[in-house]
Amino acid sequence: MADLKVLKKKRSVLRTSLVKTCTSFEEELQVSSSDIDKIKALVDVLTTRYESLTVLDQEIGDILLQEDGDMDEEQAKIDQYSLKYFTCYNKAQKLFEGGDSKSATNVSVNPTHNNSSNQSQHSYKLPLLKLKEFSGDLADWLPWWGHFEKIHCDETLEDIDKLSYLTMCMTTGSPAQQLVASFPATQAMYPEVIKALTARVYWISCV
Repeated sequence: MADLKVLKKKRSVLRTSLVKTCTSFEEELQVSSSDIDKIKALVDVLTTRYESLTVLDQEIGDILLQEDGDMDEEQAKIDQYSLKYFTCYNKAQKLFEGGDSKSATNVSVNPTHNNSSNQSQHSYKLPLLKLKEFSGDLADWLPWWGHFEKIHCDETLEDIDKLSYLTMCMTTGSPAQQLVASFPATQAMYPEVIKALTARVYWISCV
């Protein structure tokens, strides 16, 4: 069974990212000449975050049920973040349906919530990211880094998002996961976490 504390830390990172993206979305809507492509991208990111949160919420809920945890408080929190997501989602729907048809046709929002009248507007759905995990073993470093480096070098992602992905691909309970979890989940900490990981690998290679 997955460790409840670790799952909650992962969820905390995702929730922070979702709130930040919601704020960016709302700010973009206030701009007189909103960038439709940027709004579309923000909706895509929100959808990915929300889907990942849904998976973690289910895992955490299953553990709490077995441990007789406070499910009322848990569900109340889940509803808060669901409300944030769907508020932005519905605003995006109205914007795209009433805006330029060429821009709206290619907008990707969560098809799980589409009905037959608007289903043709949404051309694709971002899949949940399947990240290769890293436990901290030296033998796994190069294959894992070759996979994660694409995220690390992506200039369109903010460091808080990169840290979110980094956290999600650490093997639960491993030394690498413990190292990453020891840092605060903030934008400024991402470069420091990467430095700490690479330093650990270098130290192991010298032993």
